[in-house]
Amino acid sequence: MRLLGFFLLALALAVGIGQFLSHDPGLVTVTRNGTSVRMSLAIALVLALLAGVVAYGVLWMVWRALNARNRFRQWRAARARDRNHTRLSDGLLALAAGEYVQAERLLAGARGPQATAAHYLAAAQAAHAQQATGRRDRYLARAREVAPAHAFPLALQQVEMQLDSGELPAADSALRALEETRGGRTQVLALRHRYLTAAQAWDDIAALLPRLKRAGVYPAARLVELEAECAARILGRPYADRDSLTQAWERLPRSVRTEPAVVAAFARVLLGQNAQAIAEAILRKTLTTHWEPRLVSLYGELQGPVAREALRHAERWLAERSEDAGLLLTLGRLCLTLALWGKARAYLETACARAPSALAHRVFAEALDALGESAAAAHQRQLGLEIATALLSPVLLPG
Repeated sequence: MRLLGFFLLALALAVGIGQFLSHDPGLVTVTRNGTSVRMSLAIALVLALLAGVVAYGVLWMVWRALNARNRFRQWRAARARDRNHTRLSDGLLALAAGEYVQAERLLAGARGPQATAAHYLAAAQAAHAQQATGRRDRYLARAREVAPAHAFPLALQQVEMQLDSGELPAADSALRALEETRGGRTQVLALRHRYLTAAQAWDDIAALLPRLKRAGVYPAARLVELEAECAARILGRPYADRDSLTQAWERLPRSVRTEPAVVAAFARVLLGQNAQAIAEAILRKTLTTHWEPRLVSLYGELQGPVAREALRHAERWLAERSEDAGLLLTLGRLCLTLALWGKARAYLETACARAPSALAHRVFAEALDALGESAAAAHQRQLGLEIATALLSPVLLPG
């Protein structure tokens, strides 16, 4: 539409000039060294226009010649940029496909100022996948040189790779450098937690958990799991005496001491120290408010005089949980401990019928041995062995 308007305007201008010159064509005289040249105004205008066009063409050609080197540099830069972009695209696809050697070759082959931090970071990831830590660190250093403004995310990536490779001292050193400037960032806190978990520094994790909670590094449910895991690990360590264990238990937050996993860890250590009465009390208190199968199972491991009191409590629970196979197994084990062979047989036979397991059949076999029924005991052991073997065997998929 614009072109049509321009054409019409030019046509109108030409018609107007033609009309003007038709009435008075004018005369132009050019004199030089006594020689005069006369021509009409129209011819003079045409010659002037042609001279302007020629002058413009000559100047344009001169400008192009003078700027040829600069244009060549621009062309080379554009070509290098396109080549590096292709290398980045192909390298990332090779990295995603697990072709790490090819990915590293493509990404590390970027040249010139168009080689970006993304090239070197992806090359570092390819080298890391090949466990080439030296090349990986060189690529990361080059990425920081190319993009110093992005040193923080590059440092995070380096720590992640070091943790993946088990380079704990190097990861700790890099993390300390990050914590000096950005210690409150969620990424840094999460990496510190990963490092402490790999180092099995459970006391340090317990001290870090409040910061993880305040910073919102993990969802609330995940934090509860972490607190329970950390407490269970602390309680599961060997202790010189019962007082040391009790002090470790009392240092835990009250909310954590009600978690079944933590209670189970504490009770198991107590049983190992033959603190039967304390273990029974803590297990019974927790089961009153949190019915948990693993705590029920631990309750059946009580020995000595405490087992009689435990049996009375367990039989009260059975009145409300008559279908609980785990509770029946616990009752059978307590009866075995107290040499109540008949009751043990009744409980264990029912437990095996409701929820067969290797443990239930083995304990039932012990009760039958005590009653002198060797053949029946052997049969129960065989059933338990078949269950255990089925659990250990790999699942055979149809061909």
